[in-house]
Amino acid sequence: MCELTKPNYELLLSSETLGKVVAYKQLLEAGPQQPGAYLSRQLEGVSLADLTTEQFIGFLLKTKVPCIFAESKLRCDGSDWTPEEVSILGDICVAVEVTVFDNGVWSTYDPQFIPYDEPFPAHLLFVPGALLSNPNSPDLKEVLDEDKGLSFDKYATLMCRRLMPVFDYINDTATERNKALVTLPGIGCGLFAGDFIEVFPGYLEKTLFNILSNNHKRWINIDYVVFVPYKGKSTTSILGHISYRVRPYLTHLKPQLSMPAIFQETHDNQLDDFSQYHLYKLVAWDHLSYPGSDYYLGKRHTDNGVSAAATDVMSKLLGVEGSYDGRGYYKPPKEFLIWNDVVKAYNIGLYVHQNLRVAVETPKN
Repeated sequence: MCELTKPNYELLLSSETLGKVVAYKQLLEAGPQQPGAYLSRQLEGVSLADLTTEQFIGFLLKTKVPCIFAESKLRCDGSDWTPEEVSILGDICVAVEVTVFDNGVWSTYDPQFIPYDEPFPAHLLFVPGALLSNPNSPDLKEVLDEDKGLSFDKYATLMCRRLMPVFDYINDTATERNKALVTLPGIGCGLFAGDFIEVFPGYLEKTLFNILSNNHKRWINIDYVVFVPYKGKSTTSILGHISYRVRPYLTHLKPQLSMPAIFQETHDNQLDDFSQYHLYKLVAWDHLSYPGSDYYLGKRHTDNGVSAAATDVMSKLLGVEGSYDGRGYYKPPKEFLIWNDVVKAYNIGLYVHQNLRVAVETPKN
């Protein structure tokens, strides 16, 4: 059997989400509201009244599964989770410091795929997208207006609640010497978008613009934010000291786990110098799975999966050291075929213990 070490990651949420947790715990204590089936199972023999808020969040996180297709499998009627539980879980992001072994191209047969002779440190930040393709999702109910159309303001409020703690974390952990270069894909702009797939990239682009416009003065350690939708128009906006760049993948073909220097550009006849910058990559995640989701089944072909395959994030999440094979896969110990086997063997779930970071700043979107 393998030697287990303490997992190393942080959980990020807003003060508003913390309020939702407290309110839901009180609702369950008072009755007649019942927890979802998965949470009920975790709470067997446990007195809710004796739990701290942190401990209650821990039980909520234990309802997650390594991999699930939230866009189709979620029932959200209490037979798995309740709407309140899904809404809370969707608001909790995960930050992990990792080592990057390749550039994160989805297919290792792609000519662009590059494994690194010298791996480098970076951060992954797993952020659930707005889940609108599942009719049972509380996100869908939250962002629709009275006419059942998508409200930009409501969408922006939801995404701000998830993104603000992430950018706060980035600013707090970056330094004046190693400032932050942030990359992010179209979070929630694929299967999660449902009927709104054509407008979602533009909505997220605008939401990011507004967030950076309203908060750049206090995010002094963030200099560059590169939004990488799959397709669209390239734009550059200077928001205070932050350069906000929209660089569609089909146009620029720069994988998001590339070394920082790959993102350098020439502006006003001057080449960027990213030699001292630290890469922070936001990862498109979901509400109900572990970070890395698809890679627990050995699949690299999603943003979630490739971010796990190309880094050592699995060792940081599970406390079990693996090894990179040089061909695109961070493998579990040799006695296991896939990382899901490790989870089953050691019964490893997500945990909360002095790793909860609550953003206290009032969100501005």
